[in-house]
Amino acid sequence: MYGQTLRVHDEYLAKDMDVPCNTAADGNGSVQRLSGTLGSVEIIAEVASELALAEGKELTVTMMHSDGDGADFIPLGTVCQIHGNAPLPAGEVLGRYVLPTHTRKEVKVRVECTDPAADGKLSVFPQFLAR
Repeated sequence: MYGQTLRVHDEYLAKDMDVPCNTAADGNGSVQRLSGTLGSVEIIAEVASELALAEGKELTVTMMHSDGDGADFIPLGTVCQIHGNAPLPAGEVLGRYVLPTHTRKEVKVRVECTDPAADGKLSVFPQFLAR
C-alpha cells in the first residue's frame, strides 16, 4: 500500500481545471467534508496537461476551509507556490498538503495565477494516507 495513491473515484477539489489567467478562482470540483480526519488525508496538486507560466510569474494553490452552512471560507494553508520558467509536464506533482487536525467542516481549493498568458490545466484531489 505504501507508495500508492489512494483516492476516491472522481472526488476532486479541481479536475482538469484551466489555470486562471492573471486572477484567482475556486476549484471547479466539489466542496468536500474532510474535517476530523486526524492527518490521514493529503491534498495533492498535479499538472493535468502541460503547464506553462512566464518567467517571474507564479501559480499558488491554497486550501480554504469553512464551518459550513453558508459560512465564509478562510485560508487553511498553501498546497504549492510555483514560479514560472519552464513548462511542467502532465502528471507532475506540484505540491502536497496534509490536512491538519483543526480543519473545519468543509474544504475547497483556490487557485491564483499572476500570468495573463498562463496555459495548462491542473487537478487537485484528496489522497488517503496509508496507516
